[in-house]
Amino acid sequence: MHNVGEALDDVLSGTSDAAMIAIENSIEGGVSTTQDALATLPGLRIVGEYLVPVSFVLVGAPGTSLADVKTIAAHPVAYAQCHRWLGDHLPAHTHVPAASNVASALGSSTARCRPRPRSPRPASSAIRRSRCSPRRSATTPRP
Repeated sequence: MHNVGEALDDVLSGTSDAAMIAIENSIEGGVSTTQDALATLPGLRIVGEYLVPVSFVLVGAPGTSLADVKTIAAHPVAYAQCHRWLGDHLPAHTHVPAASNVASALGSSTARCRPRPRSPRPASSAIRRSRCSPRRSATTPRP
């Protein structure tokens, strides 16, 4: 699954019994996509609450150095959680909003990615959870 919508669609269709999705985070507050879905889609309910510590990594195509990173694809909530580090280490970077971190990380493992259709700027790197592994080869840019 690449995003909350796909996870919830799988639950509603019976493909999955349940989905673990973010409803709130410590930096940005409520995750509106999840809250909207829970309020409007019949058949969904919360069955548990878990605090999940999340850490992120910056990934790029193999051979990418930190100096090569100019544009970063990331979901806006993850980007907000990484903004201080990015500002300290890559002050001139630009952000391309992505529908999900999975989609942005999968796209960055090729030479360039366009996180959203018709995105005007390709991204050279992406933010993803440190414990996730994209299906294609990606590396963490080094200085």
